[in-house]
Amino acid sequence: MKIKNRRVVNVILAMLAIFLGIIFYYNSVISNPLNMDGDNIEIEVLDGESFNSVLDNLNDQGILRSKLMIKLKLKLEKQIIILIPGTYNLDKNVSLDELTKKLQLQSSNINQVKVTIPEGFTIELIAARLEENGMFNKDEFINAVKTYSLPNFVKNDERKKYNLEGFLYPDTYFFNKDTTPDEAIKIMITKFQEIFKKVEDRTNKVINDSDIETIIIKASLIEKEAVLDEERPLVASVIENRFKNNMNLAFCSSVNYVVGYDGKELLKNSDISVDSPYNTYINSGLPVGPITNPGEKSILAALEPAETDYLYFLLLKGEGGKQYFSKTAEEHERIKKEQGY
Repeated sequence: MKIKNRRVVNVILAMLAIFLGIIFYYNSVISNPLNMDGDNIEIEVLDGESFNSVLDNLNDQGILRSKLMIKLKLKLEKQIIILIPGTYNLDKNVSLDELTKKLQLQSSNINQVKVTIPEGFTIELIAARLEENGMFNKDEFINAVKTYSLPNFVKNDERKKYNLEGFLYPDTYFFNKDTTPDEAIKIMITKFQEIFKKVEDRTNKVINDSDIETIIIKASLIEKEAVLDEERPLVASVIENRFKNNMNLAFCSSVNYVVGYDGKELLKNSDISVDSPYNTYINSGLPVGPITNPGEKSILAALEPAETDYLYFLLLKGEGGKQYFSKTAEEHERIKKEQGY
């Protein structure tokens, strides 16, 4: 009887040792799934390729320590992995979690260039940013902008500096290294259309193509004049109120676009009188076209301006971008004097 009990114990211990060994091996594989001689390896993920297909390819090359253990983990955790096509550099010490995350991040693709276009960048600033990131020469991009086939919602007007100003949406992009200027323009216009549709849905409005440019011109002015997001609808209200009162907008940003200031310099009298269809000091109504490429919040403000009686606003010094909004010229002039403008 004792011998029989001893055998049972030995069997249990053996099974436990095997189980613990499997657990140890499983954890070891998950923490370090790759088995290769070098420090890193490049792998290519094709368009539409599944993670199982990538694992099969790695396994065929003898790079995986255990395809079985990896697929077991994925099945147990019921992970849904959607890969982004591209070429990736994998470190031999990468964990399975790090591996799956890397193959789902555009920024990890070594054949792509990450370019961030801030809100309020003009086409010329976008061109310079693309050149800085090694995409292509800025003049090459600007020439492509000038010859690009215009979407239906963009009016062709020879008086404009660039017909596409306002419609190259500011965002962080991941361009393939071989992306052409025309392809980059198309990507940014497509993003603009996506954001504009999002704003339409949010405001429950349907905007005709013929009205889109007017909205974007207003949004571009709001983008350049407002610093704080919460004040964008207030700036939008000034635009609407000035039109209701048959006043010129007289926005410095419209002149800055012509004379090339970045907004920090004070306009001179000679600047204010510059002969340009963008100059809202000497021309009534809106500028001939957008003066920058606005973000979503400025577009939203253009569609939904605040309800106010404000006709003026002034940037307060040392207040972190806060504006003072006034209803009368007398109040506006008083604040200007107090601020030392």
